[in-house]
Amino acid sequence: MARLVTWAALVVAAGVTVGCGPAKELPDAVPLTPDAGDTPPAVPAASDPATKAYIEKVVKAYTGGKLELVAKGKASRVTLTGTMRDTSNPDTPISATRSIAAVWPDRASIVNDIVYQGKKMTIGSWLKRPNLVILEGNVESPLSNRVEVEQNLASDVAAQHWMGLLLPLTDPAAIVFDLRKQAFQQRPIQALKLSLGAYPLYQLYFDAKTDALLSVEYTLKEQGSRRRKQWNMTEHKPGPAGLLLPSKMECRHDTVVVEEWAADKWEFPATIDDAEFSPPKK
Repeated sequence: MARLVTWAALVVAAGVTVGCGPAKELPDAVPLTPDAGDTPPAVPAASDPATKAYIEKVVKAYTGGKLELVAKGKASRVTLTGTMRDTSNPDTPISATRSIAAVWPDRASIVNDIVYQGKKMTIGSWLKRPNLVILEGNVESPLSNRVEVEQNLASDVAAQHWMGLLLPLTDPAAIVFDLRKQAFQQRPIQALKLSLGAYPLYQLYFDAKTDALLSVEYTLKEQGSRRRKQWNMTEHKPGPAGLLLPSKMECRHDTVVVEEWAADKWEFPATIDDAEFSPPKK
């Protein structure tokens, strides 16, 4: 038995391990900031005015100046097509599709359909905080530390789904600070930090010209080990309701590319039935 390490799975699966290892490592992402270890930087009591003002600029770019459209993302769907990588065979990408339904701030369902060594597998996660169920096919996966897995999955969903919809940034409880300009490969970017309750401290990078969100990085503890994660977004295009949405994404664990995705379709329904956030009945 090997471990399928993906934010939408976190499940023991026979014969496949997707995650960190000697896989494809690329130099074209914003470098990770130095790991602060167990002593992260102090979070101020309130947002820095300059950083908060920049977030307003980001929201205007995302919504085309119609700030009220951020609320459209509170119920969302997206389908993705791409690949994941197996540490035991890193040169052979694993074909995958992913379907996500989510309601901010505490509900998400993520279903991965993968083809590995000619075998089709479905792995789904249903999050209705604080409840979490993960199935491989119709079999529920045991979780050795359910509290940790549930919090980490919620942190991943916030970084890798809701952050692109700007919901964590515009939450009244969010504290944004440490706005600074820097350059990467002669490209001007804006960097800032985001703190939101029990979630990890997020480092965000934006294109200084378009104000589009380019990258989210954060650190989680998984089974006693620290893992640096980076979610990169490119090729932003106008989507439903005119929102500026990424069409290409990749996930890196400790600088190693473990997932690559293309967005096939974004949707923002008025509501999503709460039953979707519990696993289907057998």
